[in-house]
Amino acid sequence: MLRTYRARCESRPLGFTLLELTVVTMIVGILATMVAPSVQGVREQAKVAVAIADIRIIETELYAYIFENREMPVSLVEIGRLNKLDPWGIPYVYNPLDGEKKGPGGNGRKDKFLKPINEDFDLYSMGADGESATSLSNSKSDDDVLRALSGAFVGLASEF
Repeated sequence: MLRTYRARCESRPLGFTLLELTVVTMIVGILATMVAPSVQGVREQAKVAVAIADIRIIETELYAYIFENREMPVSLVEIGRLNKLDPWGIPYVYNPLDGEKKGPGGNGRKDKFLKPINEDFDLYSMGADGESATSLSNSKSDDDVLRALSGAFVGLASEF
C-alpha cells in the first residue's frame, strides 16, 4: 500500500492547476478592490494637508509683506507666488479685502450664514474639482481648502 501511494505521488506533476491559479487570482482581485478606495482616500487627505501647509506659508509671506510695506499686496505676484499651484494643479486664490484693493471677489467669501469669513484677505484652494463659490453653503465649495476667521482656521470648507 505504501508503495502504490509513492508511485502515485511521483507520477503527479509539480505545480498549480488552472483552477487553483484562478481561485488565487480572484481572491487577490477582491482584496485589491477592497483596498483601492482607502488608498485613494489617503491620497486626498495628503493633498489637503499639503494645501493647508501651503496656505499657512503664503499667509506668513503676506503678513511679512504687510509689515514691511504697511499695505496689503494687490496680488500674489507681489510676494513672488503667482505661479504657486495647489496639489491639484490649480493656482491659489488670493482676494484682499482692504478698501480700494478689494479683489475680484468683492467683499470676500461668506460662511453658511452669509457672513464674511475673513476681515483682512481671503486665501484658498479650489480643491479637487477646481470649482468654487462665494458662499460656503454652495456644494461647489465643499472641497475647497481655505483660510477663515482671519487665519484662526485653515482646512476644508466642509469642516468649517
